[in-house]
Amino acid sequence: MLVKVTSWVALLMVAFVGIEAAQSPARIELQKADEAKNEVSNIENEMNQAILQKDATVLAKIYADDLIYINGGGELLNKSRAVADYRTGNNTLVHLDHDDIQLRFYGDTIVLTGRSNSTVRYKGGVIKIPRRFTNVFVLLNRRWQIVLHQVTNVEQAPKADAQ
Repeated sequence: MLVKVTSWVALLMVAFVGIEAAQSPARIELQKADEAKNEVSNIENEMNQAILQKDATVLAKIYADDLIYINGGGELLNKSRAVADYRTGNNTLVHLDHDDIQLRFYGDTIVLTGRSNSTVRYKGGVIKIPRRFTNVFVLLNRRWQIVLHQVTNVEQAPKADAQ
């Protein structure tokens, strides 16, 4: 009887280890995704602070060399122009108000989306309309960098006619 119990215990242990091993890759991938999302979230916050402080050095490290930057007016800027606009005050974040931030993990790529009600001064004008934005981060040389920044101005939807 003791031999049967010992055999069952051993069999259960082998089965448990097999199940645990099968789940480990999925658990490891979830942990990797969570760590990457946390790191990118911190970089996003660092970038926002650099924009507020006009710190072009920090922005130049966060923006990839082949950055595609599309602002709310539809202008397409490269990295040097986007960084220069912040450095010179041509593009100034006056008040930061971001919410509805969501991050999606795709291996070496993270897509961050959010809503902005921030106040921006751009080329002398003040922009206060709501916007949606997307930042695409890619792991380049073991560091997360933005390869795409895109903003869409969001006008209030017209009210439906009452019928």
